[in-house]
Amino acid sequence: MIIGIDINETTEFISEVEAGQDNPTKFVLGLLTNEQKLRLVGNAIHSDGTIDNMRLQEDAVSIAKIGLKGIKNIWDKKAGKAVDINVIDDATINMINLQVLYEIVGQILKINFDAGDLRKN
Repeated sequence: MIIGIDINETTEFISEVEAGQDNPTKFVLGLLTNEQKLRLVGNAIHSDGTIDNMRLQEDAVSIAKIGLKGIKNIWDKKAGKAVDINVIDDATINMINLQVLYEIVGQILKINFDAGDLRKN
């Protein structure tokens, strides 16, 4: 039996950069709607089902802006303290180190396209 997807489900992700540290930044990742999946990665999927990683990289920021639902405990230089962010915009994306941003995008793709999501959610 296929179990329906809860589009509001989220999961917290900690970057490898901060793995094992006390009080790390946590990125709240969510599921994409089928429309968003098709719009963002549809052009990157070849007819044989393989994915064109170069095309995905072109859409990495869009994937992050849609799949990243919030950030907990990120250091905001302007505020001079750790903050939680619930609105993901260009300024938020630009606060994130590029290496970490790639990790986030990879994790968003993993939770949204893992074949296991047909069996469980």
